Amino acid sequence: MQARLGFPGGPPVSDAETRDYFLNPALAQWFATATGVLAAVLTLATVTATGRRVPRPLMLLVLAGMAVAVLGGGGIMALDAFIGLGVGWNAYYGVLGIAMVALFAETTRSYLKVTRAV
Repeated sequence: MQARLGFPGGPPVSDAETRDYFLNPALAQWFATATGVLAAVLTLATVTATGRRVPRPLMLLVLAGMAVAVLGGGGIMALDAFIGLGVGWNAYYGVLGIAMVALFAETTRSYLKVTRAV
């Protein structure tokens, strides 16, 4: 892990932006790592028997919160890559952003289908 802001292969983050960022870059990277691990665990919970024991309303609330993050992140990556609205994501990051949104939508759809009342 590198103590700098940004993603490998992503747009460079200037020194001025790094200085003005509200967190130390290393701490920001650790928070990003923890968020990714938590998202992976929650996503796995939607497809495992153990996770399906979580009350449905609670899981739907968590998925709604994740939807905001996934739609925001994936949407920004795609819009910037294909339209150029931001810091300069490459086209392959735009495709990745669209894939993230599609996979999350499928995760949510499958959870809703499996846990609906019979």
